[in-house]
Amino acid sequence: MDIKEIQIIVSILSAITTLILSIFGYLINKWNKKKTQLDVIKEYYKEGDSKELVQSRKNLLNLIDKRDAILNNGFDEDAAFVCNFFNKWGMMVRYGNLPFYIFKGASGQGAIKIYNVLTGFIEKRRNNNSLYANDFEYLYKKIIKFDQKSTRRKWYFLWLKK
Repeated sequence: MDIKEIQIIVSILSAITTLILSIFGYLINKWNKKKTQLDVIKEYYKEGDSKELVQSRKNLLNLIDKRDAILNNGFDEDAAFVCNFFNKWGMMVRYGNLPFYIFKGASGQGAIKIYNVLTGFIEKRRNNNSLYANDFEYLYKKIIKFDQKSTRRKWYFLWLKK
């Protein structure tokens, strides 16, 4: 064996090693992303079940038929607290840190109800800050879009069964 054959063998072994390490790195990256998302999901549920947030949501949902009452200053603190909560998680969904499937069930329906109750409050706040609760609105629209698609799918499959 001369020096050129040894160089070729070393090059091939280097390429194979690089490929194996790249695949291994990719798999570790995927696993870490899943683990991070799981941690974020735990944080979402933990924060969402806090006494303060549960009480604030309850106070606001009791006003579902009296949306104008929310515009009074008596509910500003609750409304801002809940808006900030959903705005934070809407941003996390937008940038891929929280998977959207969290909002495909009861959490999504709760977010829709709260958004509908807080619409007037959000519009009032947007007079001073045009981006107020922007990610909350993004989350709301994404949930509505998902609900519309899933409703169409259900009817389509019902039609196929006939």
